[in-house]
Amino acid sequence: MKALALDSSTEILCLCGRNGSRFFEVTRDVDIHHARWIVPLVDLVLTNLDLSPGELELVAAARGPGSFTGLRIGLSTARGLAVGAGCPCVFIPTLDLYSAVPRGRGVVTAAVVDAKKKRFYAALYRNGERLTDYLDAGPDEIAALVSAYPEVVLTGPHGEILHPLLAGLGAADNIVRDPDARRGRGMTLLRMGMEALAAGRVDGPSTGPLYVRPPEARPGGGL
Repeated sequence: MKALALDSSTEILCLCGRNGSRFFEVTRDVDIHHARWIVPLVDLVLTNLDLSPGELELVAAARGPGSFTGLRIGLSTARGLAVGAGCPCVFIPTLDLYSAVPRGRGVVTAAVVDAKKKRFYAALYRNGERLTDYLDAGPDEIAALVSAYPEVVLTGPHGEILHPLLAGLGAADNIVRDPDARRGRGMTLLRMGMEALAAGRVDGPSTGPLYVRPPEARPGGGL
């Protein structure tokens, strides 16, 4: 298969491409500069795989929650590539993506993304199943959730921000921090996109970002 996956949910912008048995993945910390980096990185991935955009057979993207601007840029880019290639497009929830690294049976994982304003997008998982809704929660709410389990792996690129807040609440004794939390998940996203396609799930033009919290930018207005 000839495919491209991209995650622009956070400042950790990650892309992974596949051309048959060949893969190429790139990750950059772009801060808020998704628009500056995403097209050059798409070109870098495709060039290293000897692919043209029109050859793509699948485009997958992380759907959020996360950065409102990053998600709009990433999903628009993914949808534009898919339309240009005439191929399917699949969107994967970001917290599902961060939780998808195998941890061993019975291990509970808390995937988190910084939602600003001292809050976090979060969800708990076990054995590949989501245990909670996609949450917009404060540290105290997350502390109450994780305290129900003897051990919880904290992952996602902003676990390093949440962990000391949980420690300050006395709720970090059962937390194991994921040492790879800020690594790109491009290969995993590509795999999840291919699995979704194989299961017959394709996202159409009406599928937008998964915000959880309503975006603050309004059409015709400011922030």
